Amino acid sequence: MTQNEKRALFNRYKHDILFRQWLPTLGRLSREGWGEEVEIWHEAERALCRLKAQPDLRDMEVELIYSDLCRKYSATPAFSLSVMAVLFTCLADAAPDADKAAENPHAPICIAICAMLGKDKRFLALLDAFSERTRNNQGEKVVLPVTDYIETTKEDVETDETEESASPTNELGMLMQMVENLLKNGSIEELKDLELQLYKLDNSFITSPLIKRIEEQITALSNPRPTTQNVFQNGASQINQSTLQSPTFGTPAANKTLKEK
Repeated sequence: MTQNEKRALFNRYKHDILFRQWLPTLGRLSREGWGEEVEIWHEAERALCRLKAQPDLRDMEVELIYSDLCRKYSATPAFSLSVMAVLFTCLADAAPDADKAAENPHAPICIAICAMLGKDKRFLALLDAFSERTRNNQGEKVVLPVTDYIETTKEDVETDETEESASPTNELGMLMQMVENLLKNGSIEELKDLELQLYKLDNSFITSPLIKRIEEQITALSNPRPTTQNVFQNGASQINQSTLQSPTFGTPAANKTLKEK
């Protein structure tokens, strides 16, 4: 997606009060390298379009949507979770009132999403951040109108698989596989060459985590650790400091760190 395309989408999305409610949280994710605001919202919009195309059993389709996101953005799982969190609020917004969730025409889809992600602390932290923001930047109380996003989503949102296959995302998918292969068996020179290729791509929210893993492997190859019993003990003691537990996602403090101040 070009910068002009992102700007065009942003100019359309900014008139949606739900997007404005999400924007501070999505902006924080973007600055931490987990995906750009417009791209997250665009993927949620494409998911709504997929659901709209299904005449029935849409709760089954949402399972496939999440699986497809996980494959497409395997290097950045937080991106997929963000899309699903946005999608959930879009669907929940069709309820006539907060205490009438059962009357929401999309309740089965919401239930399916909760069944998949209801115990994921990162997903819940995102929803907490969304709901904690009760006033907008003008100090006015946020009131979200009842909206059926499946019905109002335009049918011409790009979902054509042929267009996807020619997109940079597909090329990045191949690079991700190359990274996985070289992390296992590649030399330092091969890793440096691949790192350079990633730097040349204008898609930092996907490439940054890959580059970080490559740099860690280069460091490990340059300074091999002794294979003693202490290696296991040291590794076990450092699990809580793993890069898999970012300050925003996957920790007991997730709710606190994502809440709007």
